Amino acid sequence: MMRPLLGLIVCVVFTSRPCASPPVMQPIAQPWQATVNVILDTTRHGSTTRRVATYRLMIAADLFRLDLGSVCVLGRREDASASLIAWHTRDPQSAFIARGPDLAGLLRQHLPPLWSSPLAQFLSQHDDANPLVGHAWSQPPAVREIDAHNRSLITSRLTVERQFDRESSRLVRETIRSSEPQAEFTLELTYEWSPASSSAAWGIEIANRTLVPSVSALAPRTPPIDVGRSVASLRLIDAIGTVWTIGSAFRPEPTASLPRSADLLVLVLHAVSTREGSTVPLVPLDRLIACIDQLRQEHALESALHAQPRQHALVRIAAVFDVPDYAPARLDEIAKIAERVAADPLLPGLEASVPRMLITHPPRETIDLFAPGASTVVVVVDATTRLVAAIPIEAGTDSWQHALSRVLNPTSLDHKLPESD
Repeated sequence: MMRPLLGLIVCVVFTSRPCASPPVMQPIAQPWQATVNVILDTTRHGSTTRRVATYRLMIAADLFRLDLGSVCVLGRREDASASLIAWHTRDPQSAFIARGPDLAGLLRQHLPPLWSSPLAQFLSQHDDANPLVGHAWSQPPAVREIDAHNRSLITSRLTVERQFDRESSRLVRETIRSSEPQAEFTLELTYEWSPASSSAAWGIEIANRTLVPSVSALAPRTPPIDVGRSVASLRLIDAIGTVWTIGSAFRPEPTASLPRSADLLVLVLHAVSTREGSTVPLVPLDRLIACIDQLRQEHALESALHAQPRQHALVRIAAVFDVPDYAPARLDEIAKIAERVAADPLLPGLEASVPRMLITHPPRETIDLFAPGASTVVVVVDATTRLVAAIPIEAGTDSWQHALSRVLNPTSLDHKLPESD
């Protein structure tokens, strides 16, 4: 998410004597970029605090790009419309898009307040634009030409001092001072300019990305969990909201006279509703659980026939939902199915202590760690809480059954889903 120090919410009343019509900004001949260093000193009740930030600004003829930490924002204007696209550099599957008639309006609506004269000039096409991006002066400021390379804009409560490079005439420093009674501040921005790459390479392909409702919803995507890596960080809670840790499934069986514990945890991560953008129906959860129980029974039988020790597995369901999709009735249905999961008769104490149903959210931070885009995935974990297998489940196919069979019972053959009643 964007750090708030790049934006400053201040109620400033802009009043001053009118100046001549502001000069019109010259067209941008080639793309340029600037590293912008920001120092903000805010004084409240005699105490001053300082915040520091750096961002990158890129400007071309009809579009701009802001790199605000890990969040990138691309604004484009056309003849009668504008668009704003944002994405997180550590999330290749999500994006934010907004469209409207006015690019400045989109910035005001979807980004925190941002001070930058070059971007404000790009939007308004005037050199004396209000440096609060996307906002117009309530009244034109007084303009003071100190010399050919220094210029000030003055209102009753705001002073903007701009310093330009002697060779390129580009803005290299601006200092913005406010005497707002409740929050006096000084904002200093320095610009380090250099030629930019072709603006055609500034954007991203968004066709296959999931759209989020706001720029603030963009967040880093946790790296996928590969086989052999720990899954202990997976956040799970029980039905009453208590956090449950995966390691607790592998505690010693309290009823056993000799040391005994679970060898595997089979965790069925199941989306409560069809995921946004997916056209694949949800696999029937009751049939999935019946199939897993069948595999476990056959594994136990084959182990007994061959006088071989078997792996003890706990099977649990984790209901996965996005907050807007939270549906108590649907969770009740899943809880009833979870109660029907067959228990391991040699682990009665563990079976009683591990919640029958777990809850987690959202899918992008849970299911997508193992099978991006899936609605259901069977996650098999060993006693060290490391991933043994992650098997996506798709309705209408049975390839996943073979994979799960090999994990639970390496000697078993292919299995079919039990027929529905």
